[in-house]
Amino acid sequence: MSAELLRVAPRHESRHSCPLCPAGPHCLTADGTPAERIAWHDLQQQWISLPRAGKGLYALGDAATAVYVVRAGCFKTYTVDGDGHERVRNFFFPGDIVGLDALGSAAYPSHALSVSASQVCRITKGDLQRVLHAAPGVMQRLLERTSAELCRSLALSGDYSADQRVAAFLLSMQRRLSATADADDFDLPMTRRDIANHLRLATETVCRVLTRFVDAGWLDTADRHVRIRHR
Repeated sequence: MSAELLRVAPRHESRHSCPLCPAGPHCLTADGTPAERIAWHDLQQQWISLPRAGKGLYALGDAATAVYVVRAGCFKTYTVDGDGHERVRNFFFPGDIVGLDALGSAAYPSHALSVSASQVCRITKGDLQRVLHAAPGVMQRLLERTSAELCRSLALSGDYSADQRVAAFLLSMQRRLSATADADDFDLPMTRRDIANHLRLATETVCRVLTRFVDAGWLDTADRHVRIRHR
């Protein structure tokens, strides 16, 4: 495995203030009560900086002791099949929580890796479960996010063409990465290979689909920058 696994150590940790967090507008408690925001802030005592791509939060089979709230950057979770092929399960952006799929198990079911220079806040599973029981509003918003993530996964897992898969992915990225809800410009932090692995397509197929979309006048691309011209 090429991933460099992060081992949390004191030098990676520091206190931070939730009101100053760049991911604040996307956080689970962004629309919560003052009491919920205070309780959430008190959980997050470890701010971990991953200064470059390729740093791992955890590996498949590690003891699932915590979840991680993305403060900045991007992460992916993935598994590796019996033939050594990487299968990207999901991407995570500021405000997303990495590791929720391990809440009901003792071990993480995948690897988690930074796609770019990133920051996360670490919350132990026990602390997260306690605040969810004590704050029904936080629980409700977590369920809504989990439902939205499931819908995104189902939208990409059906019997769809390559064009449909890439189009659905780009529209999802537009909603998650654009500066505002109606903006059509965004930067993709992941590689074409990561996109292809996530969509269960060949990298060459993704590149050909993007070229067709550009030729049709539906979008513009320059390196990893995308501008959707006709949604």
